[in-house]
Amino acid sequence: MDKVAFEIEIISAQDLKCVTSFGRPMRTYSVVWSDSTAQKCTRIDREGGSYPTWNDKFQMTVTKGFLKQKGSAALVQIYCKTMTGNKRVGSARMPYSDILEGFTKPESIHFLSYRIRTPNGRPRGYLDLSVRFLEKIDPRLYNSTPQFQMKFPAFPSKPIIPASSSGQGNRRPQNGYSIGIPLRTPILP
Repeated sequence: MDKVAFEIEIISAQDLKCVTSFGRPMRTYSVVWSDSTAQKCTRIDREGGSYPTWNDKFQMTVTKGFLKQKGSAALVQIYCKTMTGNKRVGSARMPYSDILEGFTKPESIHFLSYRIRTPNGRPRGYLDLSVRFLEKIDPRLYNSTPQFQMKFPAFPSKPIIPASSSGQGNRRPQNGYSIGIPLRTPILP
């Protein structure tokens, strides 16, 4: 069975939901699953609370067959050690298509952030990690199309007219989209 080796670094998390009681500090750690059988565990962060930092690197492998599957992903679960046991704080999925798309050289490091979902499915917090393959990969061999593609609405055929202050109030136009585009601020000498 052909396997692909990669290095994953679990860097940090932000804005985690506090699952301890009586104001006790959170002691969090994460468990990384490269597939349904292989897992690695970070050290416990005792100082960060809802903003833990681990900076732990792991070398993991995944089979080429698993990479070919649509929706294949690594799973990171975050836990908190409490007096009553370990409580799951949340989890995040890293689709392999995110790192196979165009960054397949061994020296390429991908810094990624993913939304953390609490056990009941609500979004809360972000997970920061980095990934790099330890060998060259040909992305054409795998399903490197991202699983979720953002579709932008078509621009409206009629211009959007802002509501006037003459009795219209904050009425929104009914036939149109408002799309914001960030502008680059010029650097002045």
